[in-house]
Amino acid sequence: MKYTKIPDKYYETYDAYFDLEKLAEKYSHDKVGFRMEYVRDHPVVFGYFMLGIKMRPYQAYAIDKILEGKNTMLCWSRQIGKSVALALFSFWSIFFNKYQSGFDNSTRVIYISHTEDGAKKIIEEINKFIDLGDARYERLTQGKVKGYFTQYRLGINNSFQVSFRKAGINCFIKSFPPTGRIVGNTGSVLIIDECARLKLIVTEDKFFKEYAEPTISAYPFAKKIYSSTPEGQTGTFYQLFDPDDMYKIHEFERIWFSYKIRTDEDYLLMMEEKKRDYERDGKIREFEQEYMAMFVSAEGRYFDAEKHIVKFIDNTMYQLHMYEGECYLGIDFGGQRTSHTTMTIVTEEKDKLLDKKIIKRLWHKVYPVKGDNDLIPDIKRLHERFRIKNIIIDSLGGAYIVPEIQKINKVTEMVFRKEKDMKYDMFRVKMFRGEIKSYDDEYLLREMYAMTSDLKAPLGYTDDLIDSLVLACYYYLIEKPKLKFYTTWDESINRKRDE
Repeated sequence: MKYTKIPDKYYETYDAYFDLEKLAEKYSHDKVGFRMEYVRDHPVVFGYFMLGIKMRPYQAYAIDKILEGKNTMLCWSRQIGKSVALALFSFWSIFFNKYQSGFDNSTRVIYISHTEDGAKKIIEEINKFIDLGDARYERLTQGKVKGYFTQYRLGINNSFQVSFRKAGINCFIKSFPPTGRIVGNTGSVLIIDECARLKLIVTEDKFFKEYAEPTISAYPFAKKIYSSTPEGQTGTFYQLFDPDDMYKIHEFERIWFSYKIRTDEDYLLMMEEKKRDYERDGKIREFEQEYMAMFVSAEGRYFDAEKHIVKFIDNTMYQLHMYEGECYLGIDFGGQRTSHTTMTIVTEEKDKLLDKKIIKRLWHKVYPVKGDNDLIPDIKRLHERFRIKNIIIDSLGGAYIVPEIQKINKVTEMVFRKEKDMKYDMFRVKMFRGEIKSYDDEYLLREMYAMTSDLKAPLGYTDDLIDSLVLACYYYLIEKPKLKFYTTWDESINRKRDE
């Protein structure tokens, strides 16, 4: 996925939001002048004429996408106005009761921030809008109307809530930290800001399934907006935003902006200076994450998308269920809680066009956690369909079942503690050379994208598929790697020091 590009023709739409002549033409009015229906129909027009706030083109574009769709994700750089745009949309939604739900046909915005202070900040932003709106409306009416917005406020207002009552209907924004206080509240709009950085006291899975999502589950047409600056290549925000396009179908409209979406010259010069400061301090990855909105891990990725993974997938290949040539079977034994027993079969074939040998992934199987009771019968069946020369296993697991496997075929135990670094490095070198190929497998790619530079799976991820593949390649990874790839300067220095 690439950064979102605003279409050239959109700028005409954008300019029209602030032009009373064009608005009059759009609404078929002969007389040019302000009308309440203009601001009622669009938050950008509302912000400009009622609050004196002009959204930048990219902010307006994102708001338009939110209005058009049901679910929207914003992955934006810091300091380009993401929270202001969301606050404006929220304020407009409740003031004009745009997303009615429940028995009273009211708009209820549930706004979740990453911390309690963040939850208070969004309410402070709404209160600023109210003050701005009151002052602007008083000026426009030459003092005839005072407290235009305040007159509709309800007394039920505090650090976490703003409510309005118009035409006998109460609408509100409730702001929450990511805690159990969310449970039991319902809304027609769900916004989760800094979604990648939620300070949780429960697992992410429990938070989304039991806390956040139920707030809008009763309303099929409710809007859902997740926004954040990225934080590494793990977690729900990363999976749903899917910057590497591992999934063919996406639940959300995705909008991705780096700091460069802002085009004012002074700002860009300031950011270039900031970038040099980060580079000087050895924190370029932090800059890439915070201001380029890149999904980079602080500890770095082991596999690089362009250097390794792009060369790895061959879309002309598919999983085989029999093979007459010599091949190897790798088995990574699962655990009792999260990891899965996984089997992979590979072979090596001469590519006449490239004039070199290519390792090819032929087949794999993943068992449920603690669900590998059919492992021995499956291995026996594989022997009927594949000419397996050797079975390679992880020496750290499977002791209970190894004697049974040895009755079927010769077994080699890879000593992970001693051999893992070398085998993985050689595997990566062969990927770089285009000497290892696999059929498309989104689950294997997820593991590869997530694996950190210290060969570990981040929290919420597994490494079963990649481990079993490296095990299967064991006898093809005998050449000492001549190339090494470092994700950071510090890593290269540390490794050389260790050597």
